[in-house]
Amino acid sequence: MSEEQGFKPGRMALAVLLIASMLILMGGAAVAPALPVISAAFPNESEFVVSLIISIPSLGVAVFGFLVGIAADRIGKVRTLIFSLAVFTVCGVSAYFLSDMNAILIGRFLLGLGMAGIGVTTTALITEYYSGPEMVKIVGLQSAAMGIGTMCLEIGGGSLAELGWREPFLIYLIGLVAFFGTILALREPQKRQGPGAIVERPVPTDWKRTVAVCYLSIFVMQILMFMYPAKIGYYVNEYLDVENGSMMSGVFLAFYGIFNAVACVLHPRIAERFDRPTRLALCYLCFMAGGVLMWGVNNIFTIMIAFTLSGIGLGFGIPTVVNWLATITNPKTSGKIMGGYTMMLNLGIFSTSFLLNPILALMGGPNEYAGMYLFGALMSFILMVAMMVYRPVYHKTQKW
Repeated sequence: MSEEQGFKPGRMALAVLLIASMLILMGGAAVAPALPVISAAFPNESEFVVSLIISIPSLGVAVFGFLVGIAADRIGKVRTLIFSLAVFTVCGVSAYFLSDMNAILIGRFLLGLGMAGIGVTTTALITEYYSGPEMVKIVGLQSAAMGIGTMCLEIGGGSLAELGWREPFLIYLIGLVAFFGTILALREPQKRQGPGAIVERPVPTDWKRTVAVCYLSIFVMQILMFMYPAKIGYYVNEYLDVENGSMMSGVFLAFYGIFNAVACVLHPRIAERFDRPTRLALCYLCFMAGGVLMWGVNNIFTIMIAFTLSGIGLGFGIPTVVNWLATITNPKTSGKIMGGYTMMLNLGIFSTSFLLNPILALMGGPNEYAGMYLFGALMSFILMVAMMVYRPVYHKTQKW
């Protein structure tokens, strides 16, 4: 494609964007199953320190996310993505060669820089390459890729953990696929006028309110999202009489991931029928129903339903937030706005590690894990009501 005609993304470009999107949430998840093995390899380190291997990449994203977004707007999204994929791969694999926990944690923190760049640029490129119903569809596919990628790479990391504590970190070599694919298939979006160029969208006057609603939504959504897998192993051991609790927890998480992906793919059809506040209200309704089931009825069937509903809720929520933010971006601001989105997304993940224990302590008693899910249901109910109250305000300034 000539420069005069501008770059038009084809199937290979879309495939590369989706492969890169699979890496956005895998910072900690890929090696989560290996934590017991890592603890055994570092007997002098506390369980909390070892658990930072999982959570500290999200802190790195929260620190670097907005700064990477500014850099992407200035030097280009594709260049930033190439750099980020290189950092992701090198820092992700680095723990395989290290034997000092402090050095490993530094590498994991810098991994967050790579994750931040991947999250910012892939989302920004999608909002610039595509528009209208096509963008809604692609954002749904991206959200599905994020969920499927996390689930598959977590399984891969768990399998490699059977070989030793170092081997799971080799899973980050998948970044090389996206790295070379980006070089071959992606080009900077055109910013000038003319055939094939991207025309900058006017920014709505209420863009600050939209940013606030979307950032708060994605932050809370990630807390609700990680509340389910974070404590399901303890929940299963406490409430279910099963021989292999770990395997059963894996089954529940599979339902979570599968129905999240299904809901993401179906999101364009949902978007045709419901406005954005209503879709977010449906997201919180699903989380609320799942939390009530986890609290009220403790059997395998109801837990599967709860995880299914929560996965569907997440599949409604993330594409809605991304598409909503896309309406207030243009090529000059998409990096900053999506940088803030990526920062809040991962800050929510990181905050979960510190919020769950106080919530469990607040619930107290023998049913603390069920109480934790009830707390999540109450939080979801409040947010659902808030979105329905906000809906008339939204319609005063937006077209449905």
